[in-house]
Amino acid sequence: GQQRGRGCSTQREYNTCAFQFYIRKLGKLLFHERQRGCSRNCGEIAQEPYGYTNMVEVAEVTKSSKASAKAPMPSICKKDTSRPLDFGWKEIAKLEDIVDKRIAPYKFGAKDKVYKKESNTTLLVGNNFIATLAPLCKIVDSFFFSREKLQWLDVSNNKLTKIEPAILDFPNLIILYMHGNEIERLKEVDKLEPLKNLKKLTLHANPIEEVKNYRMHVCTVLPQLTMLDFINMTKVDRDKAATWHALKFKPKY
Repeated sequence: GQQRGRGCSTQREYNTCAFQFYIRKLGKLLFHERQRGCSRNCGEIAQEPYGYTNMVEVAEVTKSSKASAKAPMPSICKKDTSRPLDFGWKEIAKLEDIVDKRIAPYKFGAKDKVYKKESNTTLLVGNNFIATLAPLCKIVDSFFFSREKLQWLDVSNNKLTKIEPAILDFPNLIILYMHGNEIERLKEVDKLEPLKNLKKLTLHANPIEEVKNYRMHVCTVLPQLTMLDFINMTKVDRDKAATWHALKFKPKY
């Protein structure tokens, strides 16, 4: 009768249903623990309710749940929990207005009231009317512990016509979004060469995108990139760029 009540015709099907039910309950519990700021490694797996990809993950979490409370947190769980400073869609015309007019960033929940300088790593100022990044250092010095802390900068969908030297003051920049601006000259990309830690760059929806051999030029100047315009940079891309560069700058005898 218990099997029939669950719509299972055999004992094996019933056991499978019961196990799946238990997994769903456990996944939901871990998800809510993550939402409350759980720092244990079990919370890092719960990407979303019922978000397990296989049963091995659940088994490993179950076995290590008791030990994780005493053992130090593994490196995979030491994620950056800081909130991004988001000034997007604020109709900002001048970057310095963020400080001068005390424009407040968006909040992420009712408890998100104070931004700690030592934890900030992301600055989002996209979808505004900014035409120059000259005052960028002033903004970062006001909201960040140091300029080395900035790792992600989003200045997309503004009115920028060139890549300014102010960006080079942030050596640890990993992600730079500049798509949707008005950059025309391909030589502007060369200014980013000193940023050796830069891994992801976007420049699409700029006039520069229509320049011949645009992607190969960017790959040549910034060979460390792993993604350009939200498209992964492959070994084939790098080989093509190297060949193109060798042919372009081949010495003439």
